[in-house]
Amino acid sequence: VEYVRKELRDTMARRFAEEGYIVVGRNEIGFVYTFSKVPILSLEIAQRQKWWQWEGDPLSKAMFDAFGITPVPLSFTDVMTSLSTRLIDTASITPYGAVAFHWFERFEYMSEYPVTNVQGATIVSKKIWNKISPDSQKKILSICQPYFDELSLKSREQDKKSVDVLKKSGIEVVVFEPDSGTLEFIFETSKKARESLVGKVFSRELLDRTMGLLEEYRKAHPGGQIEKVR
Repeated sequence: VEYVRKELRDTMARRFAEEGYIVVGRNEIGFVYTFSKVPILSLEIAQRQKWWQWEGDPLSKAMFDAFGITPVPLSFTDVMTSLSTRLIDTASITPYGAVAFHWFERFEYMSEYPVTNVQGATIVSKKIWNKISPDSQKKILSICQPYFDELSLKSREQDKKSVDVLKKSGIEVVVFEPDSGTLEFIFETSKKARESLVGKVFSRELLDRTMGLLEEYRKAHPGGQIEKVR
């Protein structure tokens, strides 16, 4: 993830600039895991849960659609209340987020494997940016990214510590060991989801570039492992 993000940094900055925005800093929010009230060990079990979907997020919506899951779209601030009222019973978030927002109090299980990795960025419209002097612009850009890189490292540390907190609180990690057929289904369905967003959320060029970088990294690091918890 870090390799792909760094390789795409200039490309993404250029695309934002084309839309009228300046990226002053990018950071990694972290790997996101699924939290639930029951162990989710099959598609059938997953389809029976009441999943939270971040309202307005086309990426997660495409994934839910591909796997035949009907989610409940809600704003982030409505999640805790909706867990309490049982409007939803399954949600995905980083371990640190689950602890910080006390969501873990409403769950009993968390997935062993992450479902995605969330990235963040601070952007400024060119209309506002151009009101800043060129000298100050350079200073802002030179200061912000190193700070965000440090923030990303701290987020990883917080996530690791939070996993320990979650386990001590009674959260059980669901060990998932799919057979080759299940893995193939997951990969093909995920491909279907991202393909459905070409021309809507991202271009074919950007998707191909991203997947190419991923494959490039995997070939150079054949022993790489998915970030999972135990």
